[in-house]
Amino acid sequence: MVIEKTNQLNTFQKKEILKIWNHEYPNSLVHKTIKDFEAYLDGLGNLEHFVIKLDHQISGWLSTYIKDSKKWFVIIIKSEHQRKGIASQLIEMVTQHTTELYGWVIDTDNYVKQNGEKYKSPIKFYKKLGFKVTNDRLENKKISAVKIKWEVSV
Repeated sequence: MVIEKTNQLNTFQKKEILKIWNHEYPNSLVHKTIKDFEAYLDGLGNLEHFVIKLDHQISGWLSTYIKDSKKWFVIIIKSEHQRKGIASQLIEMVTQHTTELYGWVIDTDNYVKQNGEKYKSPIKFYKKLGFKVTNDRLENKKISAVKIKWEVSV
């Protein structure tokens, strides 16, 4: 596995990440065009990208960004490479350099992906990594999600 760290994704990386995004996330979160995906990225501040390559192909992506003076993350791994420790490694790598990390996680299995499969909530995965579920929720026409928080144990 190769991890490429960058502050700016190139066009090829954006296209490949968008394919993974649209295949793995629920229908309601699909970006129809590369411009839609770029607009999403442009709405995030101080981006730091980690592009995962397996067998010379982009297989996943984690990005951190700053929102309200806090570090947040988004992550996506191709389904055929999930449950192999890749996401855990990436999150561990990021948490080594911060005291807290936030994310939004769909906490139900009520969503469907573009291919018709049910979207399986990753909430148990994040809890296993030490994230705590907060009382904050994101509710809009696209998604219902809960805020998770990881922080350094003292």
